[in-house]
Amino acid sequence: MDKEKRFRYAYETADAMDYGLLKEHAKESRRQPTEAEALLWEQLRGNKLSVHFRRQHPIGPYIADFISIKKKLVVEVDGEYHSDAEQQRLDEDRSRYLASLGYRVLRFTNYDVIHNMEKVLSTIIHSFN
Repeated sequence: MDKEKRFRYAYETADAMDYGLLKEHAKESRRQPTEAEALLWEQLRGNKLSVHFRRQHPIGPYIADFISIKKKLVVEVDGEYHSDAEQQRLDEDRSRYLASLGYRVLRFTNYDVIHNMEKVLSTIIHSFN
């Protein structure tokens, strides 16, 4: 059966075998967001950009920082450890996987979110078209 067809609801974006564990990890991440994640969530929550976003949402074997299922958009906020060569390779693998599911992935650094929120939001808004 087609993987997309196994999901009963649109928010079910992870395999049932993985979903329970990912969901628990996502809940913990929502309880303890980074400063940048908390700031960006304040701008995305409640359809403030006229688009519904979820935060720390399981998708496949990953947890997206922010996702608009309707717009097929994933927004990632990367901390310092993402500058490590191995982590960059893993991030590229993750982005390719998400792209294979039809998602566009936008990545921002913590610094960008904290110090240049208007540019971050503008980039997100322009990706809707």
